Amino acid sequence: MTPMEIQSLPLVRTARPLVERETLESTEPNLEVRIGAILSLERIAQDSARDHIQIMKILCAYVRENIGGRQIAMPAEDASPEKWREWGGSASTPLRLDLDMALKVIEDRDPTRKAHEAIATPPYVLGLERLEATKLDLFGRNLEKANLSGARMQGAHLVDATLLGAKLGGAQLQGADLGGAQLQGANLEDAKLQAADLWGAQLDIKTSLARADFRGAAVKNVDLSNVPQITGHLTSLFGDASVSLPSGARPGQEGWPEKWPTFELDPGEFRNEWQKWQADPEAYTPPIENLRP
Repeated sequence: MTPMEIQSLPLVRTARPLVERETLESTEPNLEVRIGAILSLERIAQDSARDHIQIMKILCAYVRENIGGRQIAMPAEDASPEKWREWGGSASTPLRLDLDMALKVIEDRDPTRKAHEAIATPPYVLGLERLEATKLDLFGRNLEKANLSGARMQGAHLVDATLLGAKLGGAQLQGADLGGAQLQGANLEDAKLQAADLWGAQLDIKTSLARADFRGAAVKNVDLSNVPQITGHLTSLFGDASVSLPSGARPGQEGWPEKWPTFELDPGEFRNEWQKWQADPEAYTPPIENLRP
């Protein structure tokens, strides 16, 4: 299929924005048309290495232009971590079927096509910058190496998401659930992670955290022994004895954060103590194990 034929598919048109946002309505017939067009693009990308990158650009543009626009009441940007956590802990919204399908096509690129992207001039990366994914359910999505710079993902459900090497500079992730997310090599410079849940998240020495805001966020069951760049952020985070620190300090030793419990809390206890700490970090006193109820 020629580039001209690609541009004539229902998702896109020439001489106008790639995504036919203005004229497609959210009716079932139109969803079926959209999904059919997405599957057609998938087949072309699988059959034609020449057209693969162009199709990925079209699909990324389609996701960017259609994923936002929902009216969501949320805390003010300067709200306390406690407010962000309370808001972020409520239910998230599933992706619309056509957007889910577009992301699946992007995620399912085979190693040959990914290698083709890597040797392009310049190398191609998924263009999802400034994505509006506030309060969306992105459980388990594979966005490895995607450009998510400036994305609005407050309260997003990113549990078990693959964000290896992703560009998240300046992303707004307040109140987001990043439990189990793979963040090795990700760029989180200037990202806003107030009250984010990083339970079981995976970081490494290549995860860039410069100027990231972790106020009121929490870590549990996280190995930070190879993440020395997080040292300056530890006083902004809440954790317990399930966390391995870069310094190797153990509970009660020098270097252990003053406000962290010196033993491992069970899930319910952890969330209760996290909430207490968020309410007044300076006055918070961590529980003592032998005085537990």
